[in-house]
Amino acid sequence: MAQNLLPTRADYILPTNLSANQLRSRSTRKLKTLRNKFEDISRDWADIDMSVDEAVCDVTNAIEALLQAINDAADYLNTTYED
Repeated sequence: MAQNLLPTRADYILPTNLSANQLRSRSTRKLKTLRNKFEDISRDWADIDMSVDEAVCDVTNAIEALLQAINDAADYLNTTYED
């Protein structure tokens, strides 16, 4: 497969020292850490109040949706204007 020499959308938008994949990786790592912290909170409250667990489920579902949006945006940034 021939390498595409055209600049990507990320080349026009992001600073030169940051790629779309680096941005995706940093964001994903931070969000997964947050999700784990929320799940720890949920486990602490599991036997006391199920509404906390339900709220944490809502938050983790929102984090999953955000992770998907980040992946989609990074994929878009990695395309060229001709794609």
